[in-house]
Amino acid sequence: MEDNSKLRKLIRESIMEELGKEQRYAINMDFYVYANSDEDAVAQAKAIASDMDKKLDNKASITGVTRRFDAMGGSPVEFNQFDEGVMKMLKRKFAGVSDEQAAYNEKHGLPDNWRGTKEGYYEKQGEGNSRPSGSNE
Repeated sequence: MEDNSKLRKLIRESIMEELGKEQRYAINMDFYVYANSDEDAVAQAKAIASDMDKKLDNKASITGVTRRFDAMGGSPVEFNQFDEGVMKMLKRKFAGVSDEQAAYNEKHGLPDNWRGTKEGYYEKQGEGNSRPSGSNE
């Protein structure tokens, strides 16, 4: 039995050496939003999580939404956990858009799958193309 406790101590020490003093934690939050519909409430919550993730790079996400009737009761709201952020990321990857280009696109209000400059995009925008493409693509 004593060998088992020595082994546990060695394992614990090895883990602490590997992890260092700073460790990662998962935090569950609960907050209220006021909305006219379930969809609006989910959109607000996702926007808040997205803002947190952009500011802190902490992978903030919404894991549940409940419509509250009063302080004691409520009902769960169904929502798509495979959200727009994941879809945008997949769309960019399939289009071959780099992370730098994605940041440029977001900054300038360009489509997620654009691979050129804002000037190139606006040059071709009005020409009736079904797929954005410009001289700078």
